[in-house]
Amino acid sequence: MLGLQVYLTSKFRRIFAPALVVATVLTAAGLVTGLALVNQQGQALEEAKRRGFDSVLTLTRARAISKSMHGDQSRYLLDRFRKDTYEPTFLDQSQTIATVESTSLPDYQTKLRTNFQGLLGSLTGQDRERLFAVYQRFQQADARMRTMPAEAAIKFWDGELTQDYESYDKVLEELVQQHESDFERAIGSGDGALEALWRSIPAGLAAGALLILVGVWPRLKEYR
Repeated sequence: MLGLQVYLTSKFRRIFAPALVVATVLTAAGLVTGLALVNQQGQALEEAKRRGFDSVLTLTRARAISKSMHGDQSRYLLDRFRKDTYEPTFLDQSQTIATVESTSLPDYQTKLRTNFQGLLGSLTGQDRERLFAVYQRFQQADARMRTMPAEAAIKFWDGELTQDYESYDKVLEELVQQHESDFERAIGSGDGALEALWRSIPAGLAAGALLILVGVWPRLKEYR
């Protein structure tokens, strides 16, 4: 656009055409706006992945493993002859959820603190605090169950321990729904930016072409 302005000025020895000046400004503004919209879409996709997809995937995996852990507790109680198999399995799953350096399940449950790693360790802020509180309560209830006689342990598992597990699972479910909403909102924001970009491109091209024609037309008339 600037090259056309210079060409017309030097070739026809005329001042800058106002319409071409406006077309140049419009083109520059369209370029800046387009880059801003593309950048906005990129940020929306990044947020959708980080706060939406990645978090939902992590929490869903944690929820599935936790359901298996709760099942292992019942198998531990009902199949006492194989409890030495179920307890290490429960520990391995616990370490996947929240990793803590430990040598046994009781050691793990004693050392469980807020500086854990693992699946839930990737979370931050209030999500991490909420989940740690209910997960630790679930682990403490499990530790109590394993010190009880068989009949009392079964009754405890069916009552207080299952309630603690359901509270933990409910928080997981709520966070999954929350991050699904974050994902949909971020995708909606990105779609809005893309839609605005595709609306502005044809309008900008049409307006620019019209202004170029208006600016060049007086020079072309001189060839008549």
